[in-house]
Amino acid sequence: MIQGKIIKKDDKHIVFELEDGQMLHWPRIPLYEDLPLETPISLMVMVGSDIEQERLRLSKYLLNEILREN
Repeated sequence: MIQGKIIKKDDKHIVFELEDGQMLHWPRIPLYEDLPLETPISLMVMVGSDIEQERLRLSKYLLNEILREN
């Protein structure tokens, strides 16, 4: 996991400062509208084969949570 925080927002981008000091300019989408500056973030980088495994793991977890609530 890569840790960081939101340090700036403009009309087109949100700027994340990562723990190693790098700046990441991310396209601004409505999902981020309510996040204030200094909001902590975590990024996960995965290769293609890991993405499918993570989707399956998350799907199983969510299904189990839904079934437990009923």
